[in-house]
Amino acid sequence: MAISVKQVKQFNLKKWNLFHVLYKVRFSMMILMCTMSATGIRSQSTTTTIPENWMQSLVDFRTSVLLHNVSDLTELQVLLTKWDSLGVSKNDQIHFTFNVLMYRVVKNYSFKVIMKKAKKLGAKVIVDNFTEDDLRVIVENKDILDLIFEDVLRWKYPFAIDPETEIFKEILAYDIKKGEKIAEIGAGTGMFSLLLAMFLPDVELFVNELDKDFLEYTTKKFIAIFGSNLEENAVSMIKGGLISTHLEGIDLDKIIVRNTLHHFSKTDAMMHSIENSLKPDGMLFVKESIKELNPNGCEKELTRDQIKKIFLKSNFELIEEIDFSYSVLFKLKKKKIIEILPEVNEGE
Repeated sequence: MAISVKQVKQFNLKKWNLFHVLYKVRFSMMILMCTMSATGIRSQSTTTTIPENWMQSLVDFRTSVLLHNVSDLTELQVLLTKWDSLGVSKNDQIHFTFNVLMYRVVKNYSFKVIMKKAKKLGAKVIVDNFTEDDLRVIVENKDILDLIFEDVLRWKYPFAIDPETEIFKEILAYDIKKGEKIAEIGAGTGMFSLLLAMFLPDVELFVNELDKDFLEYTTKKFIAIFGSNLEENAVSMIKGGLISTHLEGIDLDKIIVRNTLHHFSKTDAMMHSIENSLKPDGMLFVKESIKELNPNGCEKELTRDQIKKIFLKSNFELIEEIDFSYSVLFKLKKKKIIEILPEVNEGE
C-alpha cells in the first residue's frame, strides 16, 4: 500500500510530539529528583544550617522557572554544549552571557549593536560563532540565568542548586530581623533583592538602583512574582543618584551594598548619604569582590586596603570582616558622636 508524503509528515509530527511529551515527563522527573535532594543541602561554606523555609522557597522558584518552558531550557543546554566543544572556559561563557543578556533585556540593543559590543568582551571564539538565534535562547532563559549569575545554581544542565553556594552564608551574616527596614544600594538585576523578599517576607525592602533601565527590569521581575502592587508586599523601588540614595530620613535598620562600592563616582558623598539614610544604631554591610582574591574580575575592583581607606574617611566604624571565596563582607556601624561640653569655671 502506497503512503503519501502528507501521511509521512503526519506520522513524523506525531512521533515528534510523542517524543517531546516523553522528554518533558523525563525532564520533570529529573527536576523533581534534584528538588528532593536539594532540600537536604547544607552550605559547605558555613556550619550554620540553612533555614528550611529559605531552601523551600528557592526550590519552588527554581522548579517554576525550569518547568515554565522546557524547550527553551533544552536549547540552552545545546548552546552551552556547543561552547564547551569550542573550548570556551566556564568563566568566559558566564561573562559573555551576562553581558549580552543585559544588552538585550535591559538596554534593548539590536543584535548588530550587541555584536559590536561583544567583540570587546574577550570571548572571540563565542563571538565568531554567535548567532541571533543564540541570543534568543539566552533571552528566553533569563530567569534561570539570573539565578546562575548569583552563584545560586550550577552553570551546567540540569542547573541544580549549587551545594557550594555562599548565598545563604551571606544572607545569614546580615542577621535580618522581622519588621526591619532593609535597603540594597545598587541592586543591578535585582536578583539578590528578590531572594531577600522570598526568604524574608516580614521585612520592609527598599530596592535602590542608579540605572533607570536596570530599575525597570528589576521592577518587572518583582511584579511577575508578587503582583503589580508591590507596596502591599512592603517592597519599594527607588531610583538612586550619583551622590544620594534618595533614602535619607527613612531610618533604615540595615543597608547592603554588594559589588557596587567600586562603581561610586562620588564615594564620599554617597557614604554620607548612606549614613543619613540609616537610623542611629543602623548597620552598613559592604560586600566587595577583592582584587587580590579575584585578579580576573572587574578592572575597577579595589584591594582590601583601598576599601578600608574609604571607611576611614567616612563616619563609619569597621567592626567585622567576613571572607568569602572571591570577596569580603565588611560590617560597619556609625561612629558615636562624642559631645564635648564647654568647661565651666568654679564660681560661675
